[in-house]
Amino acid sequence: MAEKLLLVKNRIILISLFFFLCHFCFSQVDSLNQKISYQQQDQNLIDFFKFLETNHHFRFSFCSDELKNTSLSLDFQQLSLNQALDEISSLTGLEFKIVENNILIRKSNLIQESTSTVTNNMVLKGKVFTESAQDVLSFATISISNSTVGTYTDDDGYFIIEFPIDLMEEQLLVSYMGYKVFSFDLKDTNEELILIPLTEDTNVIEVIEIMNREKPIKIEAKKNMLTLSSFQINAPTSGLSGSNVIRNLQILPGIVAHNDNSIQLEIRGSNGDATLTLINQIPLYKSNHYFGLFSPINSIYLDSVNVYRSIFPMRYSGKTGGIAEMFTKRGFPQSLNLELDLNALYFQSGVSILLYKKAYMYFTVKSSVSSIGNAHFLSSRNDRKKKDNVQTFKDQVKNTSSTPEVRFLDIQSTFGYQHNKKFTTHLHSSFASEQYENSTELYLNNQNNDSIKVNIVEMGEWTNFGASLIHNYRYNSNSTYEIITHYSVLDEENENDTRIKKKRNNNNDLDELDLNGEQENRLEDFGHSQQLNYSKGHSKYSVGFDYHNYQLQYSFKENRDLVIQSSDQINRYGAYVKYNLIKENLSTHAGLRANYFPELNQFLLSPRILFNLKLNGRWSTKASFAQYNQVVRQLFFEYRTIPMQLWTSSLSNDIPLLKSNNIMLGTTFKNDRFTIDFEAYYKKLDGLSEFVVLDPEKNSNFDNESREYILFNGDGRIIGLDVMFATGYKKYETFLCYTLSKAVERYPEINDYIYYASENDRRHQVKWMNSYLYRNFTFGLNAFYSSGRTYTKLSTDTNTENISLRSFENRFNRLPYYQRIDASLTYNMRIKGKNVAWSGSVFNLFNRQNVKYIQSFVTSIEEQNELVNTVVGNEVTLLSRTFNIGLRMSF
Repeated sequence: MAEKLLLVKNRIILISLFFFLCHFCFSQVDSLNQKISYQQQDQNLIDFFKFLETNHHFRFSFCSDELKNTSLSLDFQQLSLNQALDEISSLTGLEFKIVENNILIRKSNLIQESTSTVTNNMVLKGKVFTESAQDVLSFATISISNSTVGTYTDDDGYFIIEFPIDLMEEQLLVSYMGYKVFSFDLKDTNEELILIPLTEDTNVIEVIEIMNREKPIKIEAKKNMLTLSSFQINAPTSGLSGSNVIRNLQILPGIVAHNDNSIQLEIRGSNGDATLTLINQIPLYKSNHYFGLFSPINSIYLDSVNVYRSIFPMRYSGKTGGIAEMFTKRGFPQSLNLELDLNALYFQSGVSILLYKKAYMYFTVKSSVSSIGNAHFLSSRNDRKKKDNVQTFKDQVKNTSSTPEVRFLDIQSTFGYQHNKKFTTHLHSSFASEQYENSTELYLNNQNNDSIKVNIVEMGEWTNFGASLIHNYRYNSNSTYEIITHYSVLDEENENDTRIKKKRNNNNDLDELDLNGEQENRLEDFGHSQQLNYSKGHSKYSVGFDYHNYQLQYSFKENRDLVIQSSDQINRYGAYVKYNLIKENLSTHAGLRANYFPELNQFLLSPRILFNLKLNGRWSTKASFAQYNQVVRQLFFEYRTIPMQLWTSSLSNDIPLLKSNNIMLGTTFKNDRFTIDFEAYYKKLDGLSEFVVLDPEKNSNFDNESREYILFNGDGRIIGLDVMFATGYKKYETFLCYTLSKAVERYPEINDYIYYASENDRRHQVKWMNSYLYRNFTFGLNAFYSSGRTYTKLSTDTNTENISLRSFENRFNRLPYYQRIDASLTYNMRIKGKNVAWSGSVFNLFNRQNVKYIQSFVTSIEEQNELVNTVVGNEVTLLSRTFNIGLRMSF
């Protein structure tokens, strides 16, 4: 009792301190929150900024050429300056950074776009950094003397400026608050990339505070996507060991976070295979290491991640659940740069190299130091202090800890080449591999004094290689052309051996049963696409076509007896057209895609439309409708409680084409303190499959004899609501997400075609992310809650019911709810000019004993000429409290 009181006391103290911190942050007065009122039709932004300078005493810095043709209809009634800038940013794509009372303004995507629409000019690229510490300077002012031409550096210190050739006699001026102005003659410049060091001005008092307006998680209203910034990509809070981009994505609303060892992006009730995961346009078909604890993606050089939940860009097809785009950094690095990340389980490193004037390369590698199974993260031991079996059986169970042996290697690279100012090429590659073996033993003594020993050995290995070649052409300021070619291949083999030894009534006679399940899978994906974009005024037009070739080989054997096998090849020809209208208060994305599958002899249309309407300065509404289809999908099933997946196609084995109709309706509210986003969604699914053992309790399990598997085909629907609340003050950010989701499915052969909760039904989910920056420290705290998944309870009451006749009471059991809190602390420092970050994290801070599944084995051993069902059951828990430390260096 004393221990419980102490635990409760500690929790109360920790939570109280955290809420005190939140209250302290929110109680501060921000001078940027002063209210402004302004109403003007077709107002030039320069005039608006002059009004703010006159009436609110702020100084604005910008390139006049960038804003001279930018006019908006502004209607601000008692809005804060923060909110007004956010509104202007969403309408124009401008970016703001505030240094004390100086507001710096620039266009976004400076590396990809020129700063002027004038053609046949000179182009100059460079990077600005501090002379002493070699730190990059973002938002440094770049200008040309005796002209209005200018720009600002991006977040990595890079800039690109285009200017008329008659200014070659002028000087390039580089300035940043607190540093001396750097200047040189343009006529003396003959380098493609110039490096500019700035020297600190000793006459300036160093009390400058930079407030970064970029949020860790952003809602992009025009495309209805969620964007993860590089800050959140590299957050170590819930990464178990270092940063884990997939696990960080699970923080977002609508993405399931229900398991310690689930690294799949299950979006809004869909299976993980329904989400297209891309890194630099390379499809990833395997996204987890160590049974789902780690991601194979190296986050060191990831720049941004975009997630689409309801409506996808027209270039993507073949998925019904969602899209996750990951992009690595691009741009010319400063000669040689090395990043190193070490922790208790693995290391990852990356290097960026400036090969020569027009080419650069990024290369990253991640590898386990030794077998990470020595950490004993996975355990089949029941850690709860109770002796009774969680199922209703009276047999006592004693288990040993599993001892997994796991090794992995991940490599990603990017090669960039700039032919000229209008033509660039990027070659990307990604490689991931893993070998693992896991052994578990279970012991049971039943009421007849029979001694049963179960030994389980699980082995597997897989490799996933991919590459993409991307060409970008910019004909002029209004037209671009993009060509993408990719190849991805997954090879995977898995085997599970279960050996059961039964000693009857303390006799020496043994009954032995050797059960085996093995699968092989190979998926090759080759694709080529081309897209032409043209913009005019408020409108943007795109047209494109693509070709995909899928080749699949898969098989599953039980007790060496072939259950399912196929070798398929599917071609997909697609063409699409889309139209985007982006005005002050209305943005519309509409498109139509046509896909043809010659092997299926099917021609399918996929319409997509998205509206986003601004009602006033605070409220906006949105709605979308889209149809999708999926021909390459995973077949999910269990082999004696071991989850198995096979990549299959709709060509054979009666596997249907999966179709989905997606509808979304939502609204967003913003004021000076917080943002609330609502999205209600509905999915209608046709072509669902359930691959199961028909009679898991009745069938015999003799060596070299498989049970009867059957494929049920049906339909389903998913109804839900995603809510995200975001707020913060200066260095504190918090996001609270809630998801209400009801996923049901039905099959004609099961329970008279009645809907029942699917395995993906997670009725309630709550996720809370917090980060606070204090000087060189970054504090992180994440909390998760999810309803438990459904499972079918095996029973010894009868051996005559097959799975299609099983009562709802047995079929629709739920695991206990899932709950976890993670915390982290990172300290950033410099040692001899090198950036060093020390991090410590605690996974499952309060040591919550979450349940993974109810483990059970159904065997049939003859006794007195009768078949006797023996069920060995145990509650298998997930990770206990896990500590980790890490070191990250950049030099």
